Amino acid sequence: MPQFTPRSHPARDALISISREFPGAWQAIERLRATASGGWPSFCYAPISAVYMALSEETGGHLGVDRAADVAAVAALAAWRMTQGIYRFDPAVYDALLATEDAGSIPADVLQRMPEWCVYVESPGIFDPTLGAIDGFWAHMDALAADDISLRVLTLGERGLGALTLPLGRWTIGEALQRQAEDARSAGIDARSDIAADTEVLFSKFLSLLLYICSSADEITGKRGRPGNPAPVRTRRDGWRLFPADGPRTWDVGVRMGAALRAAYRAAESGVGGDRHGPRGHVRRAHWHGFRSGPRKRADGTDIPAGERRFDLRWLPPIPVNLSDIDDLPSVIHNVR
Repeated sequence: MPQFTPRSHPARDALISISREFPGAWQAIERLRATASGGWPSFCYAPISAVYMALSEETGGHLGVDRAADVAAVAALAAWRMTQGIYRFDPAVYDALLATEDAGSIPADVLQRMPEWCVYVESPGIFDPTLGAIDGFWAHMDALAADDISLRVLTLGERGLGALTLPLGRWTIGEALQRQAEDARSAGIDARSDIAADTEVLFSKFLSLLLYICSSADEITGKRGRPGNPAPVRTRRDGWRLFPADGPRTWDVGVRMGAALRAAYRAAESGVGGDRHGPRGHVRRAHWHGFRSGPRKRADGTDIPAGERRFDLRWLPPIPVNLSDIDDLPSVIHNVR
């Protein structure tokens, strides 16, 4: 059992609960990691298939299809256990991201750039008719094969845990949502139903928050450096091993941007600016801006297709062009919710 800090958090409580329900799961997954032929992609702690094998081992091979929810919960918490990162957004940035709707054309593989194997994102104010109020969600990558990658989300709310899956690949986020809807239809859910509509709305909100985390490393701050996966430690008895985090670690997201947003809102409300002081303060609609970077040609002079060059993503916030330099603004989130 990992050692935890005394301070409670719902995500930590869920980890402890799953640890008690499946006391041998973590060790079983670690054994599978150690013996995996060829290893797994660096962005995936353990594929869902490996987690299923680990739980089958623990239950004596009697893990039925009705336990899919347990497999999803263990998969998310096994990965999160290693870092236990809790991502808390600045309220102004959080609200603006939830209102940003044009993520459909962004390549889906951007989501593979999460700073840790699994992140827990606080999501105050998000409500789903089926799941109820959602306190937060875990997000991690699953890789059944090189061409079978998905984003898995485990929600934590007033009605317990809920699992969602988004297929990823060489397509856009918009296409990924369409594929998710097709998978739902295969499972007997009508795309026109309230359940399907609610799932798409929920995914869209989660994706906005995750895309910011994946593309704004400089806007993630904390007391202990930067988030990242643990490095193997060499032990006398067992050789190289990975050790889980000793407790939750809170990361503040978008603090300086949030301060700039609030300054812009105040300027817009007070009418600051004009002919004498520059453009009048106003608030523009937030949107995503993507661009390709890296070499355009190979060493032999042939062109590199655009799809093979790195896609960089920036979130352009709803603020005036002449905003204050965010480097001069605070970098700590005060818990005001």
